[in-house]
Amino acid sequence: MKPRITAVLALSLLLTGCGIQSTDVVEAGDPARAHVNAPAAGRMLLFFLSPNGELMPVTRSVGGPVEAGKTIAALLAGPVEQERAAGLDTALPRHGLPVRIEDAGDGVRVYVGFDVTGLSGSAHRQLVCTAAYAGEGDGLLEVTVVGTDGTLPPDRCR
Repeated sequence: MKPRITAVLALSLLLTGCGIQSTDVVEAGDPARAHVNAPAAGRMLLFFLSPNGELMPVTRSVGGPVEAGKTIAALLAGPVEQERAAGLDTALPRHGLPVRIEDAGDGVRVYVGFDVTGLSGSAHRQLVCTAAYAGEGDGLLEVTVVGTDGTLPPDRCR
């Protein structure tokens, strides 16, 4: 009889589980963030959008000095074939007009040849982060974007 009682007790323990109740998902703050280092010499750092819409840093070799204006022009040209194949995209309008970047005290001003006041938040972040790391930038620069329809408030890459 003892083996039967032991078996029943063991079976009842298995059926009742360990007593831990299930719970819903609990929000625990912002998603994890990575620190992006300034690109090495001969490389430009561009920010495109991942398949889920998150900002994604991408480096490209340029084989020489990296000029800030060329970096922004590369961003505005959009992802190259390999980057598109990896699912990267842009929220910025594609355009080949000249781009100008000027020092502005503790930051830079980026002049583009299109309207900027209607840009999505993702497009604005792409421009700001790419400009903050362009040329000799370390990502900490304050960036002001100026378009054909006005000027956006200064912002930093976050």
